[in-house]
Amino acid sequence: RPPGRCVAVISRSRASGEVGDALQRLTEPGTAPKEGTEGEDLSTPVELGDLPLITGTQQVGGAGHKVARVVDGAADLWLFPRGGTSRWDS
Repeated sequence: RPPGRCVAVISRSRASGEVGDALQRLTEPGTAPKEGTEGEDLSTPVELGDLPLITGTQQVGGAGHKVARVVDGAADLWLFPRGGTSRWDS
């Protein structure tokens, strides 16, 4: 994947509400770690750079389709922040 790219895949049915709010915040400039600070000790606060954490989104249906998008590299993460999310959903 290109440096700095982070595409989130989400369900079409969950594109608004909590997920939409989270995506809006994560696409704001200054939410991504400053380059070179991601691998530091977990007790060290991460410095934020000028770029957004999420640089794009894809809305697709079906859990298998979302997994395939992440596995084939078309997406980098799958957002499903809801009550009832199971361990295998993450």
